[in-house]
Amino acid sequence: MTEQAQTETLPADAWGLTAEQATAKLDAMTKQYLEANRPKHDPIAERYQSKGHRIDRLVSGDPKERAKFDALMQEAANADPVEAVMTGALPDVPSSELRHQSELASYLKSLGHPDAVVREALATDDAPISQEFHNQLKTWKSKALSNPEWSKAYLAGSVEHRLQMESAIIALMHPIAEENAA
Repeated sequence: MTEQAQTETLPADAWGLTAEQATAKLDAMTKQYLEANRPKHDPIAERYQSKGHRIDRLVSGDPKERAKFDALMQEAANADPVEAVMTGALPDVPSSELRHQSELASYLKSLGHPDAVVREALATDDAPISQEFHNQLKTWKSKALSNPEWSKAYLAGSVEHRLQMESAIIALMHPIAEENAA
């Protein structure tokens, strides 16, 4: 690549930063990203990011610190198993249900499903969907499968079409909410 081509692909101010300035800017951007994406309350992160050097004790094999860490991991997994699976915060010896959910989440993500669909598939509360939404999904599915172009693409292995169908099926697996007569 010529020097001119390299210059054309970089932003104008990229050449104006020293290595130290670029490192400082990257550190600031990383810190900003981590702060924006940090869970609201994470007792494990709070415990091991503090200045109490607990992480050193954990890594060095302190049995009391290890027991506390295991208890925190188990508590997090029990509090919200879907969140534990989505973040990978599983205990060292997860239950068979957590292992199954973790494998399902990995599989769905590998197929290209967004996190919202994966969470929906992992939801253990079987939150009901409205009859109206259920009917809309059934109508969409029926129309999609009866559309020759859509069906051809779906059967040919179109990733987009497969994701649409799988997302609809995941939502249709939920029970239908009973209408409250007021």
